[in-house]
Amino acid sequence: MQTAHFPVEDFYVIYFDCTSCAVIRHRYTDNGYGCSLWRKVGTFQEPNDCCEFIYDENCGSSPKYQVYDPDKCDF
Repeated sequence: MQTAHFPVEDFYVIYFDCTSCAVIRHRYTDNGYGCSLWRKVGTFQEPNDCCEFIYDENCGSSPKYQVYDPDKCDF
């Protein structure tokens, strides 16, 4: 049996709120300043000014894209 090898990715947590979101810095993109904003399932439709503000202040206000739709993909 062969062992799968997966790339290792270092990332930094900029902000984490157990009830709603996380803002993550990805060093492999945007000259080390790439980010992602993760939302807890069930909070997509709720406003979250704190998470959005922290993302914008630390990562810029470039366009945001939803890459997961819980209505179309169920894990």
